[in-house]
Amino acid sequence: MEASLILHSCIDGVGIWDRPAQVLRSWGAPSRVTRSSPPGGPVFITWHYPKREVTLVRWDDPPPDVLIVLSVSSPASSARTTAGVGVGSTIKQLRAAFPRVYCDSPRRCGTQGTSNGVSTGQYTHFDLKDGRVVEVSIDVDSSYVRSSRRHGDLQSPREVRMTDVIRAVGRRHGAARSRLLLLAVGIVTGVLTGCSSGPSSQNAEGAATTSSSGDRTCVSASEGPEVECQLKAGTYRTVGMRPNLRYTVPSPGWSSLNRKVAPGNFHLFPPGGSMSGFEAGTTDDITIVTAVVPPGTCTGEPSPDFDHTFDGMVEFLTNNDHIVVSNRSDASVGGWDGTVMDIKFVKQDGCSDGIYSDLMIGVDPAHGAFGITPEQAGLRLFLLHNPTSDLPLALLIDDAANGGSDYGDGSDWYDAARSLIDTIIFAT
Repeated sequence: MEASLILHSCIDGVGIWDRPAQVLRSWGAPSRVTRSSPPGGPVFITWHYPKREVTLVRWDDPPPDVLIVLSVSSPASSARTTAGVGVGSTIKQLRAAFPRVYCDSPRRCGTQGTSNGVSTGQYTHFDLKDGRVVEVSIDVDSSYVRSSRRHGDLQSPREVRMTDVIRAVGRRHGAARSRLLLLAVGIVTGVLTGCSSGPSSQNAEGAATTSSSGDRTCVSASEGPEVECQLKAGTYRTVGMRPNLRYTVPSPGWSSLNRKVAPGNFHLFPPGGSMSGFEAGTTDDITIVTAVVPPGTCTGEPSPDFDHTFDGMVEFLTNNDHIVVSNRSDASVGGWDGTVMDIKFVKQDGCSDGIYSDLMIGVDPAHGAFGITPEQAGLRLFLLHNPTSDLPLALLIDDAANGGSDYGDGSDWYDAARSLIDTIIFAT
């Protein structure tokens, strides 16, 4: 039986939330069965077929106690959409078919399902080798959007703070082949849908409240899709950041992304900017990454060749012939001293997962690979000494080409961003 791929839903008639009977009807009896269990977690059951694999878990909240499908995968060459995209496709073909596809390494890309602009919590992942898809999987994955190479992933699996519902299902654990997945996002938000059934859709956004200091806070939900929090003019404090910071928004229309699961990554979007544009690299934004180091080449990991210090970062950037650094000078933000520089893209790093030049890697408490692409007009980087760490803090003003916000391009946007940055105060 030839496999067919329905994005975010099914492979050959088997999809998320299906029961074992549906798997047996569609695929027959498995050739073998394996079981695995993280410490204190549930048993994950994987049914293996010659060209397919399905992982199930027993779910009993609410009753009755039933086995449901969490993941289905296939390396078959017939695992393709009706447009012919799937096993055997190149990264270029993936990006052409799915403009919002994200690649968290040269070996894996993915895309998330949405309904009315809200993530369903279901994903299609593409495993790659030598730049081509070798396996397709559909699964429920709590690590949520690993965003574009430019912005880094917005939520790291190791930083997810588990709710009681998540703990009831279990964590990722052990071998890659027995994908130990989390139901948390779909169960908490009620947006899981499979080939056959699923709860109704709903969504929750962060809301502005007032802190004990009298400043506003605006925290986006830690589970589910990255939804920016709409800001009014006034002074705000972040929550759960390391370090936290205080800042003043000059006018309505700005929004933020402050998630407690990502204590080292913070984002501000100006009027006319958007979360969707952020993921696509077409919006202006201010991004703070509280601990950064030089990147390795095409690894998504810290460099083994440069010191993981402020001086090491400066050395990497100023000796990188893939970018042009200009207008470098001493600078200070929020009482932290450092340097500021303008950066423009010159040529790509030559990695198989996209056209970009990596600039830095976020490390604990931050995460993600951050770079620059040819779609950007440029960026302005403030690299600051952290008085409590050898690792520098990075503040990036991304400037999308051809107007990424209501402030326009170049100096108009940089000046508007600087007026907000001048209000920042870092907590000590």
